[in-house]
Amino acid sequence: MIKKVIISFIAIVFIYVAVTNLYTNKVVIHLGIFVGNWELPNGNDYKVIDDAIARFEKLHPNVEIEYESGILKSDYSLWLANKIVNGEEPDVFMIVDEDFNTLSSLGVLKDLTEEIENDKKFNKDDYYESTLKAGQYEHKQYALPYESNPMLMFVNKTLLDRK
Repeated sequence: MIKKVIISFIAIVFIYVAVTNLYTNKVVIHLGIFVGNWELPNGNDYKVIDDAIARFEKLHPNVEIEYESGILKSDYSLWLANKIVNGEEPDVFMIVDEDFNTLSSLGVLKDLTEEIENDKKFNKDDYYESTLKAGQYEHKQYALPYESNPMLMFVNKTLLDRK
C-alpha cells in the first residue's frame, strides 16, 4: 500500500513538474536573418522583425526569439553554412536566392507543403504566385517569401497617343 502511494506521489510530482515546465520554461527560437537585402543602407533593417517578434512574444509569453544582428547579406551564406555544418543552424532562417536549391536538395529545409495544406488560416492568395513558387523545389514548398518587390512599368498614355 505504501509503495503504491509513493509511486502515485512520484507520478503526481513528475506530472506536475512536466506540466509546470511546459508553462514556465521559456522556449527559445533562434532566428537567422541578414541586413542589407536591397544592397542599400537602411536604419530600419530590424524594425519589421523586432515588431513581429514583440507581437509574437506577447501572444506566446513562454517563447523568446533571439537573433544575431549585423550579419550582412554578402556574409550570410557563409555564416549560415558554418552554422549548419556545426549543427547550430537557426530554427527559422532566411535564405538568399542563390542558396535555396542547394539547401533544399541537401535536405536542410523542412517541407512545408503538408502544414500549408492542413492550415485552415493559411491563404496562398496572400502571396504573389511567382514569389510563392520561388520557395518551391521539386513541387514542394520549402520557403515562404519575406519580402516582395513587384516590378511595374508605367506608361504615359498621353505621350503614346501623340505618335
